[in-house]
Amino acid sequence: MAGASFGEDCYVSPTSHVYTTRISLGDKSYISGGCIIRGTVEIGRNSGIGTNCHVAGPIRIGSDTMIANNVSIFGFNHGTKPTETMKSQPCFARGVVVGDDCWIGANVSIVDGVIIGDHSIVAAGAVVTTDVPPWSVVGGVPARIIKRRLPEEVNVLDEMIGKTASTG
Repeated sequence: MAGASFGEDCYVSPTSHVYTTRISLGDKSYISGGCIIRGTVEIGRNSGIGTNCHVAGPIRIGSDTMIANNVSIFGFNHGTKPTETMKSQPCFARGVVVGDDCWIGANVSIVDGVIIGDHSIVAAGAVVTTDVPPWSVVGGVPARIIKRRLPEEVNVLDEMIGKTASTG
């Protein structure tokens, strides 16, 4: 693999398929069996990719992030001009960023250009087509914010600010 770098205590299953232009795994990170990893992929420390995921970069996954089984993350797309056949459309890549301390549930799909904010949760089966703010819980097809998971004192402060802004 060209451009591979691995931190300490990393694991890449021998049954995964890694076809990268560049891959970087932080300390104590792993790639489970049956995964397909392509393109440029960066994984922070203490993060993992579950069984049978398909990750095609450019992708950056933060530290302390869990990605469950059967997740698809595609950091590229192709054009949709009506004057060209779909097969002949050019590809482009904005990439995907999954922040620190995130949990991506089983069977999630994340498309090109999306940023998943730090400390967020994506519910199983969701299709993420737009950015997810930090500290959010999203789910559905397409994924929408279900709730925020900020600590209690921050939620109270948000409510106070919201009430002041709406009355002021």
